[in-house]
Amino acid sequence: MTSSLLHAVPVRYPLYPDHDFQPRIADIEELITPRTKVLILNSPSNPLGAVLGEELTRSLVELAVRHDLWIISDECYEAFTYDVPHVSPARFDSDLPGEARVFTSLTLSKTYGLTGLRIGALICPPGLEQQMNNVMEAIVSCVASPRSTRRLPL
Repeated sequence: MTSSLLHAVPVRYPLYPDHDFQPRIADIEELITPRTKVLILNSPSNPLGAVLGEELTRSLVELAVRHDLWIISDECYEAFTYDVPHVSPARFDSDLPGEARVFTSLTLSKTYGLTGLRIGALICPPGLEQQMNNVMEAIVSCVASPRSTRRLPL
């Protein structure tokens, strides 16, 4: 839904069972065009449960740097990896304003069983905090409440 608000066109990249549902850099790179702006990563994946390893995560960040892409990292299931460690793309990101490119989306709702409360956080690259506060206020904090102009009988 958000992509349509931005007039963005999502392009999916394939994940294959014979590669343990891990993305392949070459597959993603073939899909990148001059109009590509963002790489969305979901690890641990829902519903597949696939977790990006350290080397692949590093390679995906390097790919984003090469192609000047932002990364949105959906890490809502970070606590549920069981047999492999979770590695955030932010670990390989720059700390410098203007060079950092990873947005990390986290939630307390999944990790702590707060189903329905939708409590989360967005960690953004340095220097973008105020812009993201403005965006989040408009999208999350000030959601319009439904109102009817028609009076219902009591």
